Amino acid sequence: MEDLKIKRMEEGDIGEVMAIERASFKQPWKREFMEAELSNPSSIPLVVLKEGKVAGYVILWDMGESLHLANIAVKPELRRKGIGRALLKKAIAIAKKRDKKLLSLEVRRSNIAARKLYESEGFRVLRVIRGYYRPDFEDALLYVLPLQ
Repeated sequence: MEDLKIKRMEEGDIGEVMAIERASFKQPWKREFMEAELSNPSSIPLVVLKEGKVAGYVILWDMGESLHLANIAVKPELRRKGIGRALLKKAIAIAKKRDKKLLSLEVRRSNIAARKLYESEGFRVLRVIRGYYRPDFEDALLYVLPLQ
């Protein structure tokens, strides 16, 4: 999508990011956790802008030989328009540029839309993490994308 711009998250983006976070997750990150990502040297916090407004974000953690996708979300009214895919493709590109062996992430077993997106980009389930998500103790699926 040519009207999208992906850039590093800045302090001024946090308000919009937190609104998306709260609309997207049963247990949203606290604002101070999101703010801490801006100064964490192992974190790569990115936002995607559509018409100058934050439409979504992704937070990647550099884990040495791998990159971990810690958090990704898109504004509810903008979902299914390629924004999540653009963020995911950017994450894959960063992992490849940094010569990582794999990109990993966890996703709720019930999040079929996200699972289809990840699988369409080549991610595969490595294992089930029982009771990972609170407060409902839903299982997570650990997805990995080998890069080498």
